[in-house]
Amino acid sequence: MIKKIIKISVILLLALLVLIAVRSFTAKQGLVATIDHYLEDYRQQQADDELEDEEQNSYNEEDDDDDAPSRVEIYKGLPAVKLDEEVIAQSGIELSTLQLIKHLNEAQATGQVIDFEPLLQKRTAYQKAEASKTVIAQRLNAANKIYNRLLTLYKERTNVSLRQVEEARLEKVENQAQLQAENKQMENIRLESVQHWGKELTNWALGKAGTKEKTSYFDRLLQNKDVLVMASLPPALDLPAESSFIFINSHPERISARKAYLISPATYTNNVSQGLTYYFRTPATALRIGMRLNAWIVLSDEIETGVNVPLTAVVWYGGQPWVYVQVDEDLYQRRPVSDYRETDFGWFIRDSFKQDDNVVTRGGQLLLSEELRWQIPEEDDD
Repeated sequence: MIKKIIKISVILLLALLVLIAVRSFTAKQGLVATIDHYLEDYRQQQADDELEDEEQNSYNEEDDDDDAPSRVEIYKGLPAVKLDEEVIAQSGIELSTLQLIKHLNEAQATGQVIDFEPLLQKRTAYQKAEASKTVIAQRLNAANKIYNRLLTLYKERTNVSLRQVEEARLEKVENQAQLQAENKQMENIRLESVQHWGKELTNWALGKAGTKEKTSYFDRLLQNKDVLVMASLPPALDLPAESSFIFINSHPERISARKAYLISPATYTNNVSQGLTYYFRTPATALRIGMRLNAWIVLSDEIETGVNVPLTAVVWYGGQPWVYVQVDEDLYQRRPVSDYRETDFGWFIRDSFKQDDNVVTRGGQLLLSEELRWQIPEEDDD
């Protein structure tokens, strides 16, 4: 009302000034300046009024947004985000229907192709000591025969002196000492090998103690037909007693993994995982020394049933993985993921989700932001 009164007053004042201008011809130039001044003030006042009206409209719109209804509803005791079709179309939310799959109960581990050259060096040293032992044993056998013959001749008082007999005895004793030294050398080589490589691999390389038996498995390693693999299990996991093989792959795909056959427990662990370690052998095709491998350990023969959740459906909040599930036509609820196993295609889950659940594979972060937006109280709220 005040603004309107001001406008009318200005108009009346302008009319009065016009009247005065007609009657006072001599003051014409001053009148024109006065009229221009008041017209400029009038235009400025109109501009200020329009700006004030725009600010008032903007404030009213903000109030309307604050009064907008929350998009979070309670569905079966838990919060869920409700979006209309227009918002869904604009946000590009995509869904995927979960399918029932069967999964072998496995655990994942890591592996590496091992360089067994140190074991080969032990084998070479052992074979050298073994050859020397054979020569010394032959010399000892000859020296023993010479000593016995000279001793017999000496006793028969033939042309053999006591000095000759003593020299033959010393030769025999020297060979006996050398033979014992070679036996000790071979024993030490075996013990060192067992300490680092384990009994089974040592027997492969050196042969079983006290026998001449060799194994063809070590020959396959020497001929590069097989490679030696050390698998590192996750902490607190042991290889099942009935396990004779695992699956390995230089790529993360489980479907193309090959078998690696158990040799024995390893004697040292991986500095990273600190889990139990085992030696395996596998064909050398496409594998090279030093390669890092993915490994899968069959924990039981039981086939488990569950669903495969795509990795794109997983959103992280509070240090925990979550997945949004469509629980109604336009309603989406966030569910925690607590027990899962990684597969080539996503996460295998048994209990938290079921067949035909529609999970959000695109737009999960948008739903999370929308849910948290309405759960955070305003700073001015009591």
